[in-house]
Amino acid sequence: MAASPPLVVGATRGFQPLTAIADARMIDRNLLPPLPPMRAAAVALLLTAVLLAAAPAAHAREGLYIGIGPAGHSVSDDIDGTQRFTAPDGLSEVRAGKPDSGSGFAVGGGYGINPYLSLDLLITRSSHDAEFDPGAGSTTTFDADLTSVLAGVKVIAPVAEVLELFLRAGIGGYELEYSGAQIRLADGAVLDDARFSGSGAALGVGLELALGAWGLELAVTQHSAEFDSLQTTNFPDATLQTPLEADVLATNLMVTFHFP
Repeated sequence: MAASPPLVVGATRGFQPLTAIADARMIDRNLLPPLPPMRAAAVALLLTAVLLAAAPAAHAREGLYIGIGPAGHSVSDDIDGTQRFTAPDGLSEVRAGKPDSGSGFAVGGGYGINPYLSLDLLITRSSHDAEFDPGAGSTTTFDADLTSVLAGVKVIAPVAEVLELFLRAGIGGYELEYSGAQIRLADGAVLDDARFSGSGAALGVGLELALGAWGLELAVTQHSAEFDSLQTTNFPDATLQTPLEADVLATNLMVTFHFP
């Protein structure tokens, strides 16, 4: 399968990407298994069946609320593990690996304007293995961390005394950081981490089991991210001529608390 043509950083015109292969040591930080959406849904439905009969009447969903719990990201689209970016001095390059599905945590909060509409903030961070493949069957694996920040609204539809469905929509900010992804071309030595950042939009759906002031939220959110900035010691906030676009699917299961 032919590799995609290399992308070029705006500050690096005149330099052609090279094909040095890194021989970096990798440390597996993806200690937690991913949180598949179907497994998370099964857990939430089981908890719903156990708690519905004994749950108190729903707390008025107005005012301040917070939440925290496990979460995961999966990434698809343009980041396919073949992109590289040559530094302005021509002595090093950054390699963008394709992240696998990863797990981590989510924190959130917001303010309920009324029982049907809330201002909402959701931050999700996950750890991944990311493979860079320059071709000829040779791959290098990096550790990667992906952070998504979603600011928007939740439109809520109460369907029972203790159960709410909601639609989440808003704008997102994204950061994808690779450990040791800046490589010296002369000898393949690792020079620095690399951080891509950008923005986009997000749309998601979910449900919340309301237990008085407490709640249990399960949500799936689709992010359309565009990474257009690259930062390392040799790329001081460089703008990419061709942004990296990615579909990022976030799944979270959070315990929430609504302040009286």
